[in-house]
Amino acid sequence: MTHNTLLEVLWTLIPVLILVAIAFPSFKLLYAMDRTENADYTLKVTGHQWYWSYSYPDQNISFDSNLVQDDSLEAGQPRS
Repeated sequence: MTHNTLLEVLWTLIPVLILVAIAFPSFKLLYAMDRTENADYTLKVTGHQWYWSYSYPDQNISFDSNLVQDDSLEAGQPRS
């Protein structure tokens, strides 16, 4: 009695079925949460290697957030 194939298949298959049963309602909920009806404003944020870009397409506003260089910092000034 070294192997019990049926037992090994069951204790592999049962957790897989439980995870699949949990996954489908979760994906449905995540999809429903992703949709926003009648949003007040839209914000698009893009991460670049060393800075962030922000864009408000509805107001035609966009800007980049760059760090202040060491030689431009004043005493007590935050870097951002």
